[in-house]
Amino acid sequence: MRQLDLFSPLLPTAEGTDTEFKSARGGLPGSFWETYSAMASTQGGTIVLGVAERGGQLAWEGVPDAAQLRTVLWNQLNDCQKVSRNLLSDGDVRTVAQEERQYVVVQVSADLKIPFQLDRALYRKDDTIVHEALREAVVNALIHADYRGQGGIVIERYPDRIELSNPGSLLLSREQLLRGSVSECRNKGLQLMIQMIGGGEKAGSGMDKIRAGWRSQHWRSPKIDETVQPDRVRLVLPMVSLIPPEVEAELRERFGQRFAKLDATAVQAVVTARVEGAVTNGRMQEITGAHPKDITVVLQSLVRDGFLEQQNQRRWASYRLAGDSPPNLPQASADSPHSAVDSPQSSSDSPHSAEDFPRMTGATGRWAPALWAAAEPARLKGKLPKAQMRSLIEALCAKEWLTSRDLGELLARDPDNLQSRFLTGMVREGRLQLRHPDVPNRPDQAYRTRMPDE
Repeated sequence: MRQLDLFSPLLPTAEGTDTEFKSARGGLPGSFWETYSAMASTQGGTIVLGVAERGGQLAWEGVPDAAQLRTVLWNQLNDCQKVSRNLLSDGDVRTVAQEERQYVVVQVSADLKIPFQLDRALYRKDDTIVHEALREAVVNALIHADYRGQGGIVIERYPDRIELSNPGSLLLSREQLLRGSVSECRNKGLQLMIQMIGGGEKAGSGMDKIRAGWRSQHWRSPKIDETVQPDRVRLVLPMVSLIPPEVEAELRERFGQRFAKLDATAVQAVVTARVEGAVTNGRMQEITGAHPKDITVVLQSLVRDGFLEQQNQRRWASYRLAGDSPPNLPQASADSPHSAVDSPQSSSDSPHSAEDFPRMTGATGRWAPALWAAAEPARLKGKLPKAQMRSLIEALCAKEWLTSRDLGELLARDPDNLQSRFLTGMVREGRLQLRHPDVPNRPDQAYRTRMPDE
C-alpha cells in the first residue's frame, strides 16, 4: 500500500475489514494486541496508530514519538510472555509522515493466505482446502484425545509448521493411517456432537482431507509422532515446500549434474534428508505413498552413489546426507516445550517408521545404560535358549513398560516373532502384565513384569 493511498481523501471514514485505526497518544494501546491476534487468525490487515475515532469520525492526531513507539512495539512483539509468536518483519512496520504529523502503520499478514476465489453465486470464498484441513486436524485432536491421560490438547504455530498434540495413543496402525478410509474413534459422542454442528468429516476421511489440503500447496506431507510415558500423539503440519528452491539449488551445487539425473523419488529422499536432518523408509512412505520395498531400493542406491549415508541396520535404518555430521537422536523441537521426539530412525524394509520405536529416557534420547547392558547377551548371540530369552524379557520389563518393538530393538529380534513366541504366552502365564488390558491388540501395547505382590 503506498503512502499517499493510505491517507487519500477516498479512504472511508469508518473502520473496514482490512484496516483499523487506534489512538496512540498515551503509548501503544492495549487493544492493539486483540486486533493483531484477530487479523493474524483471519485475512490479515493494517493497523494505523495515531488515528482516533470520535463520533463516527476519524481524528488524525499522530503519535508523539514514532521511534519510541516502534521500539516499544518490537520489544513486546519479541516478548513470549506478551505474544506467542512475532508475525512481523522489518518491512511490516513503518512510519508515515503526513501534514507534520507522524503515524505508525503496521501490516499484519494472515497465518494462512486466502486466495481470491468466487463461489457459484459470485461471492468471495473466505475458506480454502488448507483451512478445511486445519479444522479437520483440530477436530481429530479433540475426538481422539484420551482425556484421562496426562496433559491437554496443545496447538502450536511456528513460522514453518503447525503442531497439534493430544493425550492418548494411536488406535490404528501406521499402515491403516497411510491407507486411509479406516476409522476408530475414542470419543464417539463428541464426534457426533461436532458433526451435528457442521464440523468433522465422515468417519475415516479426516487424515485423507488433511493430506489433500497439504498436497494442494505442495507442502511436505503431514507427519505423525507417537510417544509413551506419557502417551501422546503429535501431528506435525509442515508449511514448507516439498522441494524448497534454496535447498534444491544447494544440492545441485553440492552434487553437480549427478543430482539432476535422479528420479523424482530419489530427489525427494535427498531433499528430505537435507530439510529434516535424516530420511527413513517410513517417512518416504508418508511423502510419496510408494511401497516400502521400492523405497528401500531407492535409498540403498543413493547410499551406493554417495548421496546418503546409512545409520543403523535393517529395520532401524535411517539415512543422512553423505558427509553431514550425524544428528543427536532423537531430538525434540528446539522451540517447543510440548513437542514429541523427532527420531530419524525408521524402517528400511517395513512400513514402520522411527516413531514406532520411542525412547523412554528423557533428555538423553537413548536407552538407559543399565537397560541396554541387560539386553546385550541377546544382541551378541544369534540364538539363545528359550528359557534365557524369557528371563531377559522379564528383566527388561521389570524396569519400565516396553512395547514389542522396544524389546525388538533392545534384543535385536523381530518384534512380531517376540510377540508370538514369548510375549503372548508370558502374559497368559501371568509373568507379564499388559499396560492396556482392556484392548490386548492395541498397536502400542506395552508389557511389564508382574511382581509377586501384584
